[in-house]
Amino acid sequence: MVNPVLARATNRILARMGEDAVLRGTVNCKAHLDRDVQMTDREGNMFVATYIATISKDHAAEPEDSLSVGTEDFVLETLIDDNGFSTRFIARKD
Repeated sequence: MVNPVLARATNRILARMGEDAVLRGTVNCKAHLDRDVQMTDREGNMFVATYIATISKDHAAEPEDSLSVGTEDFVLETLIDDNGFSTRFIARKD
């Protein structure tokens, strides 16, 4: 069961720190976009994921969904985190 207090807190954080975005061309939302992110895989190998998008779980984002943030267009590629309240994806410019 989703804790409503934590879900509301997540949405408030995205409302303040996120940018206006459009998911799948029709869903208005807030998304936080990290740029120039360096990550490691499970084996400890370093790689660069240029963009990481964080979106509220309420919007049910999936890999291959489109995401427009400001004047930039992205495609959500790989789900890297789902904490039950928000999802994080590696995104690529479209």
